[in-house]
Amino acid sequence: PDGYDYCMYCGAKAENQAIAKKKRIFKVVIPIIVLIAVIGGGLLLFFQSNTKNIGYLRNTKWEMSLSEVKNTEKGTNISKDSSTLIYLTNDNAGLEKIDTTVLYSFNNGKLNKGTIFVNTADSGKNDQTTLNHILEKYKSLYGKETKTETSYKWTTKKSQIEVDYIMKGSIMITYNEIDSN
Repeated sequence: PDGYDYCMYCGAKAENQAIAKKKRIFKVVIPIIVLIAVIGGGLLLFFQSNTKNIGYLRNTKWEMSLSEVKNTEKGTNISKDSSTLIYLTNDNAGLEKIDTTVLYSFNNGKLNKGTIFVNTADSGKNDQTTLNHILEKYKSLYGKETKTETSYKWTTKKSQIEVDYIMKGSIMITYNEIDSN
C-alpha cells in the first residue's frame, strides 16, 4: 500500500490490492464466460444439425394439411384437384435455377409424400452433371447414401429420401414420411 514491492518487515513480495482483486475476478469470470460460450456453441450446433437432417421437403412438415402446405410453398400452383398439390419451382436444394415439378401427396388430409420431378433437358445441363450435383447436395445434408442398382437412398429421423435416374432427361426425388407409430 505504501508503493514498495516488498514488505519491510518480512521481505515478502507485496501485491497491490486493486490489482490482486482484479486478478481474482478474472480467474473466476473468464472460465465462466468460456464455459457459457462452449455450451452455447454446442447447443447451436446440435439444434442446427438436428433440423438440417430431418429430411422435410421444401419447408413443409409431415402431417401438414393441404392448406398449410399451400401457405408454405412459394412455387406456382398448377393443381387441378383437391387431393394433391403440384407446383412449378426452380429453387430446390441441389437444383437451384433448374425448373422442377413438385408433387405433394396427402393421406386423410395430411401430407405424407413429396416428389420432385427434374427435367434436365430444359436445364441446359447434362443428366450426369445434374445427378452429381443433387447427390453432392444431399450427401452434405443427410450424410452417406445407400446405393442400389437404380437409386440412392437416405433415411433421416422423419423421412426416407430416394433419388432415381429414371431415363434420359428425367430424375425423380421422392420424400416419404417414416411411419411415426
